[in-house]
Amino acid sequence: MNNVENKSNDELHLFFVQSSTTEFAARAAIDFLSLKHDQIEFITLRNYLPFSKIKTTPIPINKLWKRTTNGEITKLLNNYSTSYKTRPICCYLPQTSLSYINAFYNSNQVKEINLIEEGSANYIFRKDEYKYGKLSTKYLNSFINWILKFIGIKYFPFIKKPFFSSNLNKLYLLDGNANIDFPTNDRLVFDFKKIVQLIFKKETLKNTPNSVLLVLDPVSNVAELSYNIITKLRVIDEISKSHTKNLFIKPHPKDFRSKHLDNLMEIIINSLNLNVIITDDCIEKLILQQRIVVLLSARSSASFYAKKLGTKVIQLPVAEATNFNEKKIDDWLQRSVFN
Repeated sequence: MNNVENKSNDELHLFFVQSSTTEFAARAAIDFLSLKHDQIEFITLRNYLPFSKIKTTPIPINKLWKRTTNGEITKLLNNYSTSYKTRPICCYLPQTSLSYINAFYNSNQVKEINLIEEGSANYIFRKDEYKYGKLSTKYLNSFINWILKFIGIKYFPFIKKPFFSSNLNKLYLLDGNANIDFPTNDRLVFDFKKIVQLIFKKETLKNTPNSVLLVLDPVSNVAELSYNIITKLRVIDEISKSHTKNLFIKPHPKDFRSKHLDNLMEIIINSLNLNVIITDDCIEKLILQQRIVVLLSARSSASFYAKKLGTKVIQLPVAEATNFNEKKIDDWLQRSVFN
């Protein structure tokens, strides 16, 4: 990573980090901008625990709505306004479609909004396109944005927001094919493999056995988790037999501290003759330090980034896509990973 640009020491830089991918993109931006430790803070979601030693503020979940809301983000920004008064804030967000993102756009203290790579979304959604893809949305949204800019409003809270708004300053990306429809001068692309290797030095011990890593998609309940695992057991068993007796299982961050995992462990232990390790460690760290020889995944963007690190990736059976987003993800994975 090269230090090319310097930011004012007066600015506070808030990175909205919710996965290892967003954290790698954040670290690339921090290095590129030559930011000092007291200029940086991570804001985290979905129980994500950063591997970087950077000041971190978890965003609480609204008890009534069971999710992060505009109110929680507004309170956070108000706290920064009180603590730092007129100190300008630069935000780095993984996307712009979530309802509470509006709080950043309408805060007088926020100087600029940047994008950090999140995952598959950066490859399947275009600028000003909505999540569920209607033909006219890009042009309608562009027209609405033009009107709002004309009357001096950056963003309006009651208009549905696209996944990636054109109202972005810079994009900090991990692959040249991410967000390709944004202007070239706004897209800063970094070498993903080099970033990972700089952060996690390769420390694999000589006697570390080969291992297989199973990456799980998010699930909503125990029954769904059981079904997903049972339908994949034969494939996991055959692959694991030929490589290792160690199986690392990486749940989705939102599921890691849930009762789903007890059910999962029981199914695996009863069905396979493997040493099973449930982990919330960063996938890239596991690949570098635990001699992961095969990564198993169904519909996770983890397979894309693992392949960039040179790891063999095998796709597990996956249920047929049932919505617009899943179909786009499946098409992208087939082109970029499993072709």
